[in-house]
Amino acid sequence: MNRHAEASQESTPQSPLPWAFPIRTLGRLGLVVVAVASVPVEQGNAQVPGVLTRESVLTGRTGRPIGSVVLRGSANATVIRITVQPGGLEPGWHGVRLHTVGDCSDHGLFQRARGPLDHVVKSHGLLHPDGPEESNLPNIFANSDGSANAEVSSLVVRMLGQTGIVEGDGTALIVYSREDDHVSQPDGDAGSRIACAVLE
Repeated sequence: MNRHAEASQESTPQSPLPWAFPIRTLGRLGLVVVAVASVPVEQGNAQVPGVLTRESVLTGRTGRPIGSVVLRGSANATVIRITVQPGGLEPGWHGVRLHTVGDCSDHGLFQRARGPLDHVVKSHGLLHPDGPEESNLPNIFANSDGSANAEVSSLVVRMLGQTGIVEGDGTALIVYSREDDHVSQPDGDAGSRIACAVLE
C-alpha cells in the first residue's frame, strides 16, 4: 500500500464541544468585520466538530428576499455572514443589530422583533463607556449597486445554550437605514429598520 493510501485510512478524532455555557462578560467582547467575496456557502457544519450552521433569508421592507444570512457558531464565537443582492440596500453604511424575537412578519416595520438583545443590561454602542450590548455589531457597507458582502463576529453571543440566539423564540438580525455611530442612545442614531432575518 502506498503512502497516500495509508493517509486516506487515517481518521481524525472528533470531540464535540459542550454547548451549555454562560454568556461571557461584555468586558471581554471581541467583534470583527471584514469584506468577503461573493462565493457559494457550504451547507452543514463543513465536517468541523462542534460547529453549528444555520442559514436564513434576509427580507427587505416590501417583504421580498434581498439576500441571506449564514450563522456559524461554536463554543468560542459566533460568525455571521451577510449577503445582499444588487438593489437590496441603499449604497453606504448600515447598522446591524440582533433583536430578541425571531419574527420578521411585519414587513416595512420589523417591530415584532422587539428590542435589542441585552441580557446583562448595557448601554448601546461598541464605543460607549458603559457598553456594548450583546446585540451590537459593526456596520456593513452596501456598494453602489446596493449589494453587500460582509462577515461580522462576536465572542459573546452564542448560538446554543441558556441564552443562545437560536433557542426558544429565536433572534432577528436587523439592518438599519443609516450607519450606527456606536455611541448615541438608544440605537446609535441608525435610523429605521429596513431588513430582517429570522435566526432560529
